[in-house]
Amino acid sequence: MHTKTIASFIIATFCWLSSFAQHSDTEEHYALLSDAAARNEHEQVVTQLDWFLQYAPGYHESVYIKGIAACKALASDMQTTDEYRSLAQKVLIAYENRIEFFGESPDLLNRRAMDAYTLLKDSAPEKAAALLLNTVEQLQAVAHPNLLTMTADLIRRSKNSASYDKQQLLDWYLLLSQVNDALCNIDASACEERTQLIAKLYPVPTLSCEELESTIGEQVASHGSDIVLAKRFVKLAMAAECYESVQLVTALEAVLASEEDYGLRRLLALIHEKNQREGDAIKNLKIAATLTDDAEKAGICYWRMGMLYFKQGDKPAARIAARQSLASNPEEKRSSKLLGDLYMSSFEECATRESEIKSRAIFVLAHQYYLQAGEAEKAQAAIEQFPTIAQLHQAGMLENPPLIKIDCWFTEEVRIKARPKGH
Repeated sequence: MHTKTIASFIIATFCWLSSFAQHSDTEEHYALLSDAAARNEHEQVVTQLDWFLQYAPGYHESVYIKGIAACKALASDMQTTDEYRSLAQKVLIAYENRIEFFGESPDLLNRRAMDAYTLLKDSAPEKAAALLLNTVEQLQAVAHPNLLTMTADLIRRSKNSASYDKQQLLDWYLLLSQVNDALCNIDASACEERTQLIAKLYPVPTLSCEELESTIGEQVASHGSDIVLAKRFVKLAMAAECYESVQLVTALEAVLASEEDYGLRRLLALIHEKNQREGDAIKNLKIAATLTDDAEKAGICYWRMGMLYFKQGDKPAARIAARQSLASNPEEKRSSKLLGDLYMSSFEECATRESEIKSRAIFVLAHQYYLQAGEAEKAQAAIEQFPTIAQLHQAGMLENPPLIKIDCWFTEEVRIKARPKGH
């Protein structure tokens, strides 16, 4: 028993002496690292960092702070690829150990990602892209805004060499868009510039309509109230020109129920028009016209409404819309042409037994609007239908042409004119 006690004491004493020696050795290395860092002796700092990574990875957080700074400083002047890659790898290992032993924070994760971009963007963009994508997904709205443009750039750099599939590119695009939206809601000051840069570096992924509908389209169908998802689908569908997509209509309606937008209203109207849903198209055009202060845009909306009413056979509504278009924008010649077409096509229904001259006054009115629209051929066709000089002479109207009141599905006055000689 006495012999066992002595043996145990010797072992304990040996362990204590070893621990003391190791602690003393660790402090010595830390002192060497600190002194080298103070003198900007980066190579010596990296040498000490190597020792800590192997023998005392959990000793002190400042080991990694100083070690990473030294590695980055050396890498910035490094000439050989192997040495540069070794330092870059060492930086990432140092970050991993720091996070493992001393915990993570958004600031630390952001800095690790940005350093990875700087160090790996040329030599290993695919590896850097994976790290940054994981960071953005983890941090979401607390990700540094620069991470989004960095990530987009890394995907751009590695897309040709990496085997990314369309689903990956779509998922990453949606992730960057979602986080960018969140950051824009927090601080709008740099939002537009950042959004444009991301779009330049990472254009909307090109998908077929079938691919789009079978992926995010199905999510839109089952989660129609998810505005962020709906916005993403609208953007992707527009890029792919999937204007016949049922999910696109669902997504547009969800977005517009949340926030009105002239462009999206016009798009929804266009989709309804392409699918022969004139009533729905007109309804959306009416709303779109009220959403803009731009006279030209409002004029276009009313002109399209007029065309759709004309197609439906509702000439009075078409006339009102065309006149609203010209009231908004007198330069909208298509609305002048529409009015000319409305009047030119109404001779038979507006003709009166009272007088052929009065019946043909509608062609004079059509001619005025064709001239206004710059439609020379149609204006000439209208002239061919004017009453003749003989007719006006016989009626006593040639010397002093009177105003003729047209009272049909509309009421308007026009000064009568004679068909020129030779017509």
